[in-house]
Amino acid sequence: MELAILGAFDRYNYGDLLFPLILHKFLPGTNIMHYGLSEADFTEIGSVQAKPFSEFFNKYKNSNSKNVIIVAGGSVVGTRAAILYSFLKHTPILNLCRYISKILHLPNPADKIAQKKLNITWGNYPFFPVKPNNKTLLIYNAVGDNFKGNLQEIDGLKDADYLSVRNKSLFDRLKCFLDKEKLALSPDSASVISSLWPKKSLKNLMTPEAKSILTDFKDGYIIFQAKAKTKWHFRAIRKQLNRLYHETKLPIVLLSIGRACRHEDHILSERLSQKLSVPSRTANVMGLHDIMGLIAHSSMFIGTSLHGNITAMSYAVPHIGITPIRKLDHYLKHWDIEPVKTMGSVKVSHLCDAALTVLQNTDRNELQKNAERLNLLSSENLKKISQLVQDYLNCSY
Repeated sequence: MELAILGAFDRYNYGDLLFPLILHKFLPGTNIMHYGLSEADFTEIGSVQAKPFSEFFNKYKNSNSKNVIIVAGGSVVGTRAAILYSFLKHTPILNLCRYISKILHLPNPADKIAQKKLNITWGNYPFFPVKPNNKTLLIYNAVGDNFKGNLQEIDGLKDADYLSVRNKSLFDRLKCFLDKEKLALSPDSASVISSLWPKKSLKNLMTPEAKSILTDFKDGYIIFQAKAKTKWHFRAIRKQLNRLYHETKLPIVLLSIGRACRHEDHILSERLSQKLSVPSRTANVMGLHDIMGLIAHSSMFIGTSLHGNITAMSYAVPHIGITPIRKLDHYLKHWDIEPVKTMGSVKVSHLCDAALTVLQNTDRNELQKNAERLNLLSSENLKKISQLVQDYLNCSY
């Protein structure tokens, strides 16, 4: 029997590519297949090879046998086909469709177009497949949302045998109509990475280029990461980073965590590398263990990436989220400690002051305790998933 893991394993984005590695550490058996929106292979940077969703659907739609389907994580609740497709390719035509339909109050054809391009035939929400039969175990692992609509219109939610979510607001909305025994609130599964890949072991897994940054900046450094759309704040970012160096004497490492469409961290990193007037290094395309290692050994992480911040939290590294990103802001305010818990994600114009506040006022013992707390909570969620799968495999129909 095959165990199918669904996720955004079709693009270079650190958090999405991390999920299957974590699940592998907890799941029984070896017959695991990975499915993304399109076929992709990221084994060279330490992740997995993925088959397309269309292949998954064709395999499972008429199945009468036992199946295990796990949605690996991420902001998948209520995310429609057109939005997901836009992470694979720039979609000016689909954007135009959404704009015109909104202005003229017409049905939006963008989802139908994206479904056709991706060969998806099971509705507007690709990460919510309907169970092919009652012998299928369907699990969602620490998922999130950016969805403001009616959750009850998503058929796959009610089909779930176990659904863990990472943000409290989503949990509160779901518990109004889902079986509470099947629903759990859990920190993101990336919270466990410091126990799966301890800081001391990471140097042995990092590439020579990544390790050279640790050598060159052995007295400490600050990591900065931001998605491409923050380029509109370029001058402010440059000014804030220059000031931060003069206040801390810590050089800046420009890290690209996401290179997929709508992330494209490298665009801003490359521009900053040419314009910063303080000691800095650009961390070029790197593997997942390089990203983990650079964050784990840093003095501070600053970025728009939720999983960059979660990695810093796991390794008890001071951190701040920047720009008002809803999922990042909600996560920090619920799972973090002070002063970040109150601050949430901050505006770029406050970057330096916020960073100094965190460096000066964060209790390092509390930071470590919180890392251990989140690690434990996430491990409990993953162990429950593992036990559900094991019990299911052992039962007979």
